[in-house]
Amino acid sequence: MKKFTLLLAVAVMSLGLVSCKETTKDKTESAIESMKDDASQMLDSAKDKTEEKAKELQKAAEEKLEMAKKEYEKAEAAVKEAGENASEELKKAKDAAEAKLKAAEDEVNKAKDKLKDKMND
Repeated sequence: MKKFTLLLAVAVMSLGLVSCKETTKDKTESAIESMKDDASQMLDSAKDKTEEKAKELQKAAEEKLEMAKKEYEKAEAAVKEAGENASEELKKAKDAAEAKLKAAEDEVNKAKDKLKDKMND
């Protein structure tokens, strides 16, 4: 009877260990699957955030480019306007210089004529 009780106890313990081993295996597999799902969700979330941030950065870069283009166009218009104003001012200055030169040439010619007249007298 002792042998039978001992054999029965060993058999129950063996079944208990096998059952415990299977339960542990199932729980481990379940935990691994859960970790895989969590990691996958975190990767998807990180991907979405990265894409969103990239779009924001691209939009900001495009806005800066547009602002730079507008500033360039304003500067170009200002340079053109300044050039036109400068051209008009230069033309006026040239005309004034030409008038002074002609007046100076006329005075020189008058002075020459007076000298000739005096020399001839």
